[in-house]
Amino acid sequence: MNKLLLALNKFSGIDIEALLAKQQELNREIESLKQKLAASSEKNEELETKIRNLEEQIAELNRVSEGLRADLEKRSLQIAALEDTNAALNTAKTELESVKVALESEKSDLSARLGEAEANGKALDAANAELKSANVELAKSNEELKQAKADLTAAQTALTAEKATLESEKTALTARLNEAEADGAALKNTNAELAAANAALAAEKADLTAANEALVAGKSDLESEKAALEHEKSALTLRLNEAEANSSALKEEIKSLEESVRQFEARQKELLQELENLKARQNAEEAELQKSTEKESLWQQKEQEYLVRLQETKEELQRKEEALQQKDVVLKEKESLLGEQETVISQNVEKLQAQELKLKEQEQNLLAGKEEMGHMQELFKQQEMSAGLLHQKVQDLDDKLKNRTAELERMNADCEQQKAAIAQHKNELEQQTSLLNRQTAQLKASEEQLRRKEEMLMASQEEIKSLKQELETWRNKKQQEKEQVTESENLSQQLIEAQSEIAALRQKFVQMETERVELLQQIAALKQQPAVAPKPQEPEKPMLVEQGGNRLVRYGQAVALDYQGLFRGHTVEQEDEDRYPYSREPLFHTEVARWTEREDLPVGLAGKLLQKGLAVLEQLGAGIRISTRATLPVADTEWGLHPDVLIEWPEKELCVAVLVDAPYDLRTGAAWHSVPSATDSWINYYYTNRGACVVRVAEEQLIEDYEQVLAYLSNYLYEQTGDHRLMQQVAWGVSTPLWSAEGVQAAAAHHYREQYLGRDLLRETLALEQSVRPAGWEQLPFTIEQLPAEYKKVLAFKEAAARKYIVVRTRPYGSQVVFRKDQVQGKGLWLTGVDQIKNETVELPFWQIEEIAGADNIDKPVEGGAQLSMERLQAILADAVCQYHPVAVQYRGADGNWQQTILYWLTFAPLQGGSVSLPYGGLFQDLMTDSVDPESIVGMSALHHRVVRVALRDIRSIRVLDVFVTEREGIGALVNGIYCAVLYQQAPLAELLYNSLPEDVKLMPYAQANYAHLCMLKQEYKKAYAIYTSIDPQQPMQENMTWEDMISNDFTELVKNDVEPELFIRMAHDLNRAGWHFE
Repeated sequence: MNKLLLALNKFSGIDIEALLAKQQELNREIESLKQKLAASSEKNEELETKIRNLEEQIAELNRVSEGLRADLEKRSLQIAALEDTNAALNTAKTELESVKVALESEKSDLSARLGEAEANGKALDAANAELKSANVELAKSNEELKQAKADLTAAQTALTAEKATLESEKTALTARLNEAEADGAALKNTNAELAAANAALAAEKADLTAANEALVAGKSDLESEKAALEHEKSALTLRLNEAEANSSALKEEIKSLEESVRQFEARQKELLQELENLKARQNAEEAELQKSTEKESLWQQKEQEYLVRLQETKEELQRKEEALQQKDVVLKEKESLLGEQETVISQNVEKLQAQELKLKEQEQNLLAGKEEMGHMQELFKQQEMSAGLLHQKVQDLDDKLKNRTAELERMNADCEQQKAAIAQHKNELEQQTSLLNRQTAQLKASEEQLRRKEEMLMASQEEIKSLKQELETWRNKKQQEKEQVTESENLSQQLIEAQSEIAALRQKFVQMETERVELLQQIAALKQQPAVAPKPQEPEKPMLVEQGGNRLVRYGQAVALDYQGLFRGHTVEQEDEDRYPYSREPLFHTEVARWTEREDLPVGLAGKLLQKGLAVLEQLGAGIRISTRATLPVADTEWGLHPDVLIEWPEKELCVAVLVDAPYDLRTGAAWHSVPSATDSWINYYYTNRGACVVRVAEEQLIEDYEQVLAYLSNYLYEQTGDHRLMQQVAWGVSTPLWSAEGVQAAAAHHYREQYLGRDLLRETLALEQSVRPAGWEQLPFTIEQLPAEYKKVLAFKEAAARKYIVVRTRPYGSQVVFRKDQVQGKGLWLTGVDQIKNETVELPFWQIEEIAGADNIDKPVEGGAQLSMERLQAILADAVCQYHPVAVQYRGADGNWQQTILYWLTFAPLQGGSVSLPYGGLFQDLMTDSVDPESIVGMSALHHRVVRVALRDIRSIRVLDVFVTEREGIGALVNGIYCAVLYQQAPLAELLYNSLPEDVKLMPYAQANYAHLCMLKQEYKKAYAIYTSIDPQQPMQENMTWEDMISNDFTELVKNDVEPELFIRMAHDLNRAGWHFE
């Protein structure tokens, strides 16, 4: 039995020993209550003896005089009053019975809640069943998970055992309720005994003392019950901690099982060696992945539902705790009222004691009167002869007896009043006691409900943990399956590559053998021929210079003569397709209407050769077009670009322009393609910026290695489309040099081109070049001003890269970014690098760039040297603040150490304190109203990336950077600052702020209006009038205002502040004559 209890304690988290100890404490409380009942019965017997004695004393007083009989009749009336009190007690009994009914209803509510708990338990059982099914499905891949499922079933049995313990606790609570009912019956008997004891005045004192003791005992019982409840609450928290510890142990055990599962799956991976089996399993694995995704969504829904239920349970527990706190406050108030009533009762007891003393004195007087009466009777016997004197004495005695009777009546009336007050207090005490009992019962019920909610919460948490563990296991399995798929794909790809490499090596070996034989033959032929001019030297190490889609790929020293290079255009698969202002679509989607076919354009030699070799491509799919007369017009010019061959493949979203480059003109010897060539760079840019790919091939390669050129183009198309029918092996047989300008001149002088063309091709080429290439082709077809804006920025960036710093002014607010030339790179139409001001990496598209310039130094000269006075330092900082120049400062930090950083978005510290949002919008308003601290500055630190405050006295050195740095808020503050300066008649400051504005911002209506106000302040009347009338007065501005309304409001405020009032009034009259409507 003890082992069973220990096992139950282990798996359910319930302290059985604590429950047994609690049961023993309840038994001891029952024994103490029985002892109290026995003591109360003994007290009742003593009270009955006292009552009998008092009745004997009343009988004696009856015999003494008839006046006391009247007193007895009054006492009968008092007994009737006591009967009324008994009736009141009966009503109290009925109230107790109603309380009992309420307790029964609460008991039924508790049973209903228990039913809800059982329903929740059934729901938990259903959820556990679902978990079992999920575990069965997961166990198909690994039998070792069966042990984890067994652990879960053990946890479920532990939950059922805990449910049984809850039912036992319920029975214990019902037993305690029965004991409370027995205590109520005992209280009824005690009330009956107290009603009987009220027959006598002396018994009331004992009754009151007994009631007082009972209240003290009840209070102690309440305190003991409260302590027991707190002890029970602490026990529940301990049980909760134990349950969490058990859950963590289970979690660790499941983790170990998951590790074993992973090891087992690793062994399975090692056993999967054959590639064909992996390919066969791919389809099944994809179906399993689909099912797994569906299961994952279902588990996520269940997890969300459990989280919602957990949140609702937490909220209900919080409400119950608040209700318990309110009940505790009410109990404390009731305890204070009980204390006050106890003080009142003690006062009444003291009064009763004083009355009892008076009654004792009256009894002594009665005894003395009896003794005197006996003495008078003796005197009456002795003096029978003196009847008159005796009669007089009898009359005196009668008077005394009457007086004593009146005093007794008064005393009885006082006693009746005291009894009524005591009865009233007694009723109040009984009501308070019943209220305390009800509150105690409600508190116990609430705590029981709280305990159940906590148990439900624990169960829900355990379920959620188990679900999360299963979800994590499933995710790991899914990740492993994905890795298997990728591994199989990699293996297949490696196999294909290995096969292709083997084939290439075989073909290369054959080609090397044929080339060796051909070289031997050429050597023998060369020995018999006279010497010819040598070829220009090739570069030793070609290198990658640029990248891009709009990013031009350059292999070798220059893009113009990169004959084997690729200039890739934009495609829809690119990751950064949302970064550029130009279209990402291929050429046939966006520019198909721009291509034209010129039938009158003669086809060159390269076009004829390539069209004949590439004609086979048209058989690969519908819509493929190979054109030798396609022309792409250049915008805003009369020129057009004419590739030797244009390949369009709409199905693959591919457009390729093939350009065949010759070194010089046969007729004039002028260089066509050399290093460097601005013409070729711009042509590549124009093609790729419109979605086309560019492939450049040397004319010499096409003539002497025609088959390999075709194979290269076919292989390139395979790389771009993935069509295996196009895959060819490329092995270049002719190495073509990268021509420099001097090399082209030397080749033309030695007629190098004529040698590889031969007689027949030379005659045909000479006939065609006059019509294909116009004279002056070696120059740009238009001036640099006619180039597209973005390409001009590319050229400006290349020029600026020769300096130490590259300063970029951005749109729309004119803020500048500073790059070091070794920390920035151009990728197509993007600049990426580290901003030297903000110390962060930025990416700028060219369409967001307004100006690019180079600089060797960005520091602004500062007069005064290293030692600056406070006034000079304030003037330098004021100039930097107003012109939005950042500063590089070395200052003493809060920790006492010297720190060096760049501060931007500067402002003087506002006097109102608190946090400051930068850029600070109220900068110039505070400067005009002296609402700043001139000895402290605030700025954004490039070192810490947060707002810092620096006292001027802590600055050791300062450098002002000649850079304009701000955001939208700063531009707004600058425009408003011009108006503030005009309002306070500070014309130099207003002009300084206006000159600091970017050119685009100066054209804004608000900036124009403030500048016109500045012209009025400077007495430039005609200039201001021209600005006011340059905008339509009815043009909408903001907040349902027009240009006329805004100017009218400004005029009113400026005249009100005495800013050139006569001049502004005159301007208002002139504007009215021009058709405005000023009031």
